[in-house]
Amino acid sequence: MKKSILLILVFTFIGYLGFDYLWRCYFRSLDIHSAEQLANNHVHSYKESSRLTQEFHLVKSYYDNSEKLWIYTYRGGECIVDVSVDLCGFTDILGTTECITATRR
Repeated sequence: MKKSILLILVFTFIGYLGFDYLWRCYFRSLDIHSAEQLANNHVHSYKESSRLTQEFHLVKSYYDNSEKLWIYTYRGGECIVDVSVDLCGFTDILGTTECITATRR
């Protein structure tokens, strides 16, 4: 009896995670303002974790239709950071330039 209740709970949880993923990624995709906020947060986290002192400013943004990604380019002094945000809201640093030699705290 306990095993069947545990199995029901496990499958319910897995079903919830699957529904949440489908809802966020396919039925309610990310708009430009939400994507930009996520990218700003990601750049701020990158700045803090890398201990960079310069302020980053958004210089370019566009939607890559083939990859289904928002791409944001930020610049802080000589450091340029490209951030991707997919329709599910996941963010990633695509690349950086001159950030290693940038002024640190």
